[in-house]
Order: sequence, then structure tokens, then C-alpha cells
Amino acid sequence: MTDGGTGSALFAEDPDTAAQLIAGEVDNLLAKVAQAASVTIRTHRPVHTVHVFGRLPFVQLADGSTMIELGRGERFNVVGSPSPCGAAN
Repeated sequence: MTDGGTGSALFAEDPDTAAQLIAGEVDNLLAKVAQAASVTIRTHRPVHTVHVFGRLPFVQLADGSTMIELGRGERFNVVGSPSPCGAAN
């Protein structure tokens, strides 16, 4: 199994061995590829405030951005609220 030279080189003498090798490759592809990932949202005018809906932990950073800690397969929504007229960022 290769993809432009970036995959694994496998050899099987029989179909049973080929199935085992392919199953091993699929397991590797489905393995976790990230740990302790987060998303940082930086707002610009006219957005002033960020609201995070979902059960993910988040924190407001000193620069005003919002960092959301990602877990495993969670979904979340982010809504930005506009600044009041004349308000600074």
C-alpha cells in the first residue's frame, strides 16, 4: 500500500496475510492523531464578544481572544456578538 511514496511498503504471499496487513494499516489510519488540541478565536470589529455553546472548556485570554479546549468528537457552536456603537475593540 503506497500513495505517492508516502505509504507503507507491504508484501503478502497469500490473501490471508494481505488481509491482515491491510487491517493493520487501517488501524493505523484510524488511530488518534492529536492530543490536547485547542482552537483560539480572535475577534475583530464589529465582533466584540464570543459565546461558546457546548460542554467544552474555554477561557478568555489576556489579548481578548477565546481558547476552546477540544476533546474527542465533540461539537460546538460559536456565536459572535457585535460591539455596541462606538465601543472600542
